[in-house]
Order: sequence, then structure tokens, then C-alpha cells
Amino acid sequence: MTNIAQLQRLKNSAAEKNYCQSWNAWRKENPEIKINLSKANLSYMDLRGVDLKDAYLREVIMTQSDLRSSDLTQANLCYAMLLQANFSQAIIKKTDLTGACLKEADLSKADLSESNLTEAYLTRAYMIKAYLLDAELVLADLRGVDLRGGRLRKADMTKANLREARLSMANLSRTTLMGADLTRASLVGAQMRKANLSFSNLTETDLRNAYLSKANLSDANLKKAKLANAYFVGANLSGTLITPGKKETSEIEIIVPQSC
Repeated sequence: MTNIAQLQRLKNSAAEKNYCQSWNAWRKENPEIKINLSKANLSYMDLRGVDLKDAYLREVIMTQSDLRSSDLTQANLCYAMLLQANFSQAIIKKTDLTGACLKEADLSKADLSESNLTEAYLTRAYMIKAYLLDAELVLADLRGVDLRGGRLRKADMTKANLREARLSMANLSRTTLMGADLTRASLVGAQMRKANLSFSNLTETDLRNAYLSKANLSDANLKKAKLANAYFVGANLSGTLITPGKKETSEIEIIVPQSC
């Protein structure tokens, strides 16, 4: 349960609107104290720059709270309600966000590397240039997410829902997208070298200028996908359904490695 004394201390510090300086100073002086704010309601609070490293925040409510530049490294935020919260430039590395609700949250330039976002809800989240290196996003709901320029190298997005997601110029090298739904997603200019897209749904997906060298697209569905200038050298296209849109059929040249 929530530590009431800790909750009041944090609220008092947030009310000062000076980047939680008193809270952060207290934490620095008392590193041995474990933070427990599970199920606490911290909605609409000014928590910019707050130090919540290693904090137990399971099922915490932070609807529309401002957590810009905060540090949530290795915190437990399982099933937290973070609707429309602002995590821009926050450090959220190795954090457990299993089942958390981050719908329409601002995670632009946030670092979520090695974090667990399994079954998290990120519908229409704003994640431009976010870092998700080695992150777990299995079965995550990322419909309409804006991840343009995101860094997702080696992330696991198995069976994730990425319908209409914006991933232009994102780095998805060695990312696992097996069975993911990328229907009508935009991957223009995305770096997808050695990505695993087997059994994925890429219907009407925009892959123009995408780099898919040595990617695994076995049994993937690319029906009506936009493939102009996409680079498929060395890709595994075994069982792949490729039926590009009529308007761009003449522009496409899919290069498949010849057998020895």
C-alpha cells in the first residue's frame, strides 16, 4: 500500500513547482529508503524532474501529470494509469510498464530502453525520437502511435498492434515484429535490416525507401503495400504475399538474392 508520509512529501514538493527539488534532495540524503506509492493518485501534478528511481508505483494514477525530464529508472509501473501524461525526455530505462495505460501520452525523446511494455496500451501516444532499444512490447497496443525517428533496435514487438502507426525513419534493425499487425502503417525510409517480420500483416503499409536487407518476411502479407524503392537484398521472402498497388507497380524493383 501507499506510504502516506511519502505521498504527502511528494505532493508538498510538487506544489513548490521547482522541479521537485526538496523531494529529490530528500531522496539523495536517504538512498536506503524504499519508495512505495502504489495505487496513489498523482493526477494533474507538476512532477517535472522528479526522482522516482526504483520506486514501487504499481497501479499508480498519473492522468495528465507532467513528468518531463523525470527519472523512473527500474521503477515498477505495472498497470499504471498514465493517460495523456507528459514523459518527454524522461529516463524510463529498465522499467516495468506491463499492462500500463499510456494512451495519448507524450514520450517524445524519452528513453525506455530495456523496459517491459508487454500488453501496454500506447494508442496514439506521441513518441517521436523515443529510445526503445531492447524493449519488450509483446502484444502491446500501438495503434496510431507516432514513433517517427524512434530507436527500436532489437526491440521485441511480437504480435503488437501497430495499425496506422507512424514509423517513418525509425530504426527497427533486428527488431522482432513476428505476427505484428502493421496495416496501413507508415514505414517510409525506416531502417529494418535483419528485422523479423515473419507472419506479419503489412496490408497497405507504406514501405517506400525502407531498408529491409536480410529481413525475414516469410509468410508476411504485403497486399497493396507501397514498395517503391524499398531495398530487399538478402531478405527472406518465402511464402510472402506481395501484391503492390496498381499505381506504383511499374516503379518497384524487388531484388532477391540468386541461388549459387
